[in-house]
Amino acid sequence: MNKILVGAASILASATMLATPVSATGLTSRSAVLDAQLSQLDRRIDSAEQRDLITGREASQLERQVDLIADLHNRYERGGLTRPELRLLNQRVEKVGQELASVNAA
Repeated sequence: MNKILVGAASILASATMLATPVSATGLTSRSAVLDAQLSQLDRRIDSAEQRDLITGREASQLERQVDLIADLHNRYERGGLTRPELRLLNQRVEKVGQELASVNAA
């Protein structure tokens, strides 16, 4: 019986940790890092367009994706950013970065 209670408590603690807002766990710096990554992506997109590595249309599409990520980030942040939300945002940032890299390589 004790093993069941300990196991249940462990599962509950894990679930609580996953849903805990980032700001409450002292991870607000990760949110700032995400902001910096979005700014860097914007600069890279602008630079690639200016050097004619990507077309205006490609730049617009990539910038739209960055704007959507920023909007989602702001929405999540209002309620307190959770680890799963931060993970999703980071995955989206990485995807846009990869798309930009693949367009630059072509």
